[in-house]
Amino acid sequence: WILVVFYIGLVLALAISAVSFGYKLLKIAASVFVLDEAGMILAMLSMIDAALVASLIVMVMISGYENFVSRFDEADEAD
Repeated sequence: WILVVFYIGLVLALAISAVSFGYKLLKIAASVFVLDEAGMILAMLSMIDAALVASLIVMVMISGYENFVSRFDEADEAD
């Protein structure tokens, strides 16, 4: 159950990442006519990077929960 604390931290990190992603999206949308092609590509790659990091956080949370925490739940149900 100690790992649950870390998973709650990952959920908070994911929420912070979502807010940061939204801010980046608004910032890019506001400067869509100002950025040149290279700047727009870099901005899009930054957003793709943020999305991949968020996906990785979700995968770590789900696999870690399934591997460690749910085993205790299954053991409690067997008793």
